[in-house]
Amino acid sequence: MPVFLHAACGPATKADVPINNFRDWDELRLDIDDQYNPDIVGDIRGGRWVGQYNERLDGVYCSHALEHLHLFDVPKALRSFFDVLKPNGFLCVFVPNFQAACRFVAEGREEKIYDAPCGPIYAQDIIFGHNMMSANNEHMRHRCGFTPALLRGLLLGAGFIVTDVRVDDLNIFMTGQKL
Repeated sequence: MPVFLHAACGPATKADVPINNFRDWDELRLDIDDQYNPDIVGDIRGGRWVGQYNERLDGVYCSHALEHLHLFDVPKALRSFFDVLKPNGFLCVFVPNFQAACRFVAEGREEKIYDAPCGPIYAQDIIFGHNMMSANNEHMRHRCGFTPALLRGLLLGAGFIVTDVRVDDLNIFMTGQKL
């Protein structure tokens, strides 16, 4: 059975992952916070867990986690993902669309953009992290933002071949493959 790493899973489970390929795969959950009962308590930037899974996984799913790192740490996380993937394995990444959030701010638009389980989301929340979640958990603060070009460059720099890019006012979705 193929296995995917659910990187920085938080409370989400395989049922919450919108990637059809992963529905029938085994899930290996990784999170820095043990309150979510991950299979691996660890940092997406790397550590002992990477060596344990070196070239053993078929896929990596990382949704809304990279923005919680400083930009200089993002290549470390992407390289960790690359290292645990088997040849031909693939990475699926979702990040907030920083460019769209900045457009909302530049246009003076202060309205709610959408409702999330944690509450209403405004442009400031996309840029800095949801106010209440960030106040209660330092890991939830946003420390960087992504444009499609920046994320593509980071994936290429980590060794991935970029295979799909989708952008809307809320998210950037990108897939990369390890050849």
